[in-house]
Amino acid sequence: VKLVAIAAIALYAIYGVFGGLERLELWLNMNQNVLEHMRTPVEDGAWRTLLLVFFASAVVMPHMFHMIFSENLHPRALGTASWGLPLFLLLMALAVPPILWAGLHLQANTAPEYYAIGISVASTSKLLTLLAYVGGLSAASGLIIVLTLALSGMALNHLLLPLYQPPANGNIYRWLKWTRRAL
Repeated sequence: VKLVAIAAIALYAIYGVFGGLERLELWLNMNQNVLEHMRTPVEDGAWRTLLLVFFASAVVMPHMFHMIFSENLHPRALGTASWGLPLFLLLMALAVPPILWAGLHLQANTAPEYYAIGISVASTSKLLTLLAYVGGLSAASGLIIVLTLALSGMALNHLLLPLYQPPANGNIYRWLKWTRRAL
Protein backbone atom coordinates (compact mmCIF):
# COMPACT_ATOMS: atom_id res chain seq x y z
CA VAL A 1 0.00 0.00 0.00
CA LYS A 2 2.78 2.44 0.86
CA LEU A 3 4.63 1.66 -2.38
CA VAL A 4 1.50 2.29 -4.45
CA ALA A 5 0.82 5.51 -2.53
CA ILE A 6 4.32 6.96 -2.92
CA ALA A 7 4.46 5.89 -6.58
CA ALA A 8 1.12 7.61 -7.25
CA ILE A 9 2.32 10.80 -5.57
CA ALA A 10 5.58 10.69 -7.54
CA LEU A 11 3.67 10.20 -10.81
CA TYR A 12 1.43 13.13 -9.89
CA ALA A 13 4.54 15.18 -9.11
CA ILE A 14 6.02 14.40 -12.52
CA TYR A 15 2.91 14.62 -14.68
CA GLY A 16 0.53 16.73 -12.60
CA VAL A 17 2.90 19.37 -11.24
CA PHE A 18 5.50 19.56 -13.99
CA GLY A 19 3.49 18.28 -16.97
CA GLY A 20 5.87 15.47 -17.92
CA LEU A 21 9.51 14.47 -17.83
CA GLU A 22 10.57 17.08 -20.42
CA ARG A 23 9.15 19.96 -18.40
CA LEU A 24 10.66 18.52 -15.21
CA GLU A 25 14.06 18.47 -16.92
CA LEU A 26 13.52 22.05 -18.11
CA TRP A 27 12.65 23.15 -14.56
CA LEU A 28 15.74 21.39 -13.20
CA ASN A 29 17.92 23.09 -15.82
CA MET A 30 16.49 26.48 -14.83
CA ASN A 31 16.97 25.70 -11.12
CA GLN A 32 20.50 24.34 -10.98
CA ASN A 33 20.79 25.18 -7.29
CA VAL A 34 18.34 22.35 -6.52
CA LEU A 35 20.63 19.84 -8.21
CA GLU A 36 23.73 21.43 -6.72
CA HIS A 37 22.43 20.75 -3.19
CA MET A 38 22.05 17.07 -4.08
CA ARG A 39 25.67 16.85 -5.25
CA THR A 40 27.32 18.46 -2.23
CA PRO A 41 28.92 15.96 0.16
CA VAL A 42 27.47 15.47 3.58
CA GLU A 43 29.46 17.54 6.01
CA ASP A 44 30.50 16.60 9.50
CA GLY A 45 27.84 16.51 12.10
CA ALA A 46 25.01 14.22 13.06
CA TRP A 47 24.65 12.74 9.55
CA ARG A 48 27.40 10.19 9.92
CA THR A 49 25.97 8.96 13.20
CA LEU A 50 22.48 8.81 11.72
CA LEU A 51 23.72 6.78 8.75
CA LEU A 52 25.53 4.38 11.07
CA VAL A 53 22.41 3.95 13.20
CA PHE A 54 20.29 3.45 10.06
CA PHE A 55 22.50 0.65 8.73
CA ALA A 56 22.88 -0.95 12.17
CA SER A 57 19.11 -0.94 12.66
CA ALA A 58 18.72 -3.43 9.83
CA VAL A 59 20.42 -6.00 12.04
CA VAL A 60 19.61 -5.09 15.63
CA MET A 61 16.04 -3.80 15.55
CA PRO A 62 13.57 -6.31 17.01
CA HIS A 63 11.19 -6.15 14.06
CA MET A 64 14.00 -6.83 11.57
CA PHE A 65 15.20 -9.79 13.62
CA HIS A 66 11.63 -11.07 13.81
CA MET A 67 11.02 -10.81 10.08
CA ILE A 68 14.38 -12.36 9.15
CA PHE A 69 14.49 -15.28 11.58
CA SER A 70 11.18 -15.86 13.35
CA GLU A 71 8.81 -15.50 10.41
CA ASN A 72 11.10 -17.14 7.87
CA LEU A 73 9.31 -20.44 7.30
CA HIS A 74 11.36 -21.67 4.34
CA PRO A 75 15.05 -21.23 3.55
CA ARG A 76 14.05 -20.28 -0.01
CA ALA A 77 12.32 -17.18 1.37
CA LEU A 78 15.72 -15.63 2.10
CA GLY A 79 16.57 -15.96 -1.60
CA THR A 80 13.47 -14.02 -2.55
CA ALA A 81 14.07 -11.48 0.18
CA SER A 82 17.66 -10.96 -1.01
CA TRP A 83 16.41 -9.35 -4.24
CA GLY A 84 12.87 -8.37 -3.19
CA LEU A 85 13.76 -6.05 -0.32
CA PRO A 86 16.41 -4.10 -2.27
CA LEU A 87 13.98 -3.78 -5.20
CA PHE A 88 11.27 -2.49 -2.86
CA LEU A 89 13.67 0.03 -1.29
CA LEU A 90 14.89 1.13 -4.73
CA LEU A 91 11.34 1.77 -5.94
CA MET A 92 10.60 3.72 -2.77
CA ALA A 93 13.80 5.77 -3.20
CA LEU A 94 13.11 6.54 -6.87
CA ALA A 95 9.92 8.32 -5.87
CA VAL A 96 11.66 10.70 -3.45
CA PRO A 97 13.43 13.16 -5.85
CA PRO A 98 10.31 13.96 -7.95
CA ILE A 99 8.32 14.55 -4.77
CA LEU A 100 11.09 16.78 -3.39
CA TRP A 101 11.31 18.77 -6.63
CA ALA A 102 7.53 19.15 -6.86
CA GLY A 103 7.40 20.37 -3.26
CA LEU A 104 10.11 22.95 -4.00
CA HIS A 105 8.37 23.97 -7.23
CA LEU A 106 5.01 24.41 -5.51
CA GLN A 107 6.67 26.05 -2.48
CA ALA A 108 4.68 23.74 -0.22
CA ASN A 109 3.98 25.07 3.26
CA THR A 110 5.20 21.86 4.86
CA ALA A 111 8.63 20.67 5.91
CA PRO A 112 10.44 18.62 3.23
CA GLU A 113 9.72 15.42 5.20
CA TYR A 114 6.02 16.05 4.60
CA TYR A 115 6.13 17.07 0.94
CA ALA A 116 4.18 13.96 -0.07
CA ILE A 117 1.16 15.10 1.90
CA GLY A 118 1.87 18.77 1.11
CA ILE A 119 1.80 18.11 -2.63
CA SER A 120 -1.40 16.14 -2.22
CA VAL A 121 -3.09 18.95 -0.32
CA ALA A 122 -1.84 21.52 -2.85
CA SER A 123 -3.33 19.44 -5.66
CA THR A 124 -6.83 19.91 -4.18
CA SER A 125 -7.46 16.28 -5.10
CA LYS A 126 -9.19 14.56 -2.23
CA LEU A 127 -8.33 11.15 -3.69
CA LEU A 128 -4.60 11.91 -3.84
CA THR A 129 -4.66 13.37 -0.32
CA LEU A 130 -6.48 10.29 0.96
CA LEU A 131 -3.99 8.03 -0.83
CA ALA A 132 -1.05 9.89 0.76
CA TYR A 133 -2.66 9.61 4.19
CA VAL A 134 -3.44 5.90 3.78
CA GLY A 135 0.11 5.26 2.55
CA GLY A 136 1.58 6.94 5.64
CA LEU A 137 -0.88 5.15 7.89
CA SER A 138 0.01 1.84 6.24
CA ALA A 139 3.72 2.39 6.80
CA ALA A 140 3.27 3.37 10.43
CA SER A 141 0.75 0.67 11.35
CA GLY A 142 2.74 -2.05 9.59
CA LEU A 143 5.82 -1.18 11.60
CA ILE A 144 3.86 -1.10 14.87
CA ILE A 145 2.24 -4.48 14.17
CA VAL A 146 5.51 -6.23 13.30
CA LEU A 147 7.33 -4.58 16.21
CA THR A 148 4.57 -5.68 18.62
CA LEU A 149 4.77 -9.27 17.37
CA ALA A 150 8.55 -9.27 17.69
CA LEU A 151 8.58 -7.79 21.17
CA SER A 152 5.91 -10.20 22.43
CA GLY A 153 8.05 -13.16 21.42
CA MET A 154 11.15 -11.61 22.93
CA ALA A 155 9.36 -10.75 26.18
CA LEU A 156 8.03 -14.30 26.42
CA ASN A 157 11.42 -15.90 25.79
CA HIS A 158 13.61 -13.57 27.84
CA LEU A 159 11.41 -12.19 30.60
CA LEU A 160 8.51 -14.51 31.35
CA LEU A 161 9.92 -18.00 30.71
CA PRO A 162 13.00 -17.50 32.94
CA LEU A 163 10.67 -16.54 35.81
CA TYR A 164 7.90 -19.09 35.27
CA GLN A 165 7.99 -22.42 33.51
CA PRO A 166 4.58 -23.84 32.64
CA PRO A 167 3.79 -27.34 33.93
CA ALA A 168 4.96 -30.08 31.59
CA ASN A 169 1.81 -32.18 32.05
CA GLY A 170 -0.43 -29.59 30.36
CA ASN A 171 -0.53 -28.40 26.78
CA ILE A 172 2.60 -26.24 26.77
CA TYR A 173 2.16 -25.12 23.16
CA ARG A 174 -1.31 -23.77 23.86
CA TRP A 175 0.00 -21.95 26.94
CA LEU A 176 2.89 -20.44 24.94
CA LYS A 177 0.59 -19.35 22.11
CA TRP A 178 -1.94 -17.65 24.38
CA THR A 179 0.73 -16.05 26.57
CA ARG A 180 2.41 -14.59 23.51
CA ARG A 181 -0.93 -13.31 22.25
CA ALA A 182 -1.62 -11.71 25.63
CA LEU A 183 1.78 -10.05 25.65
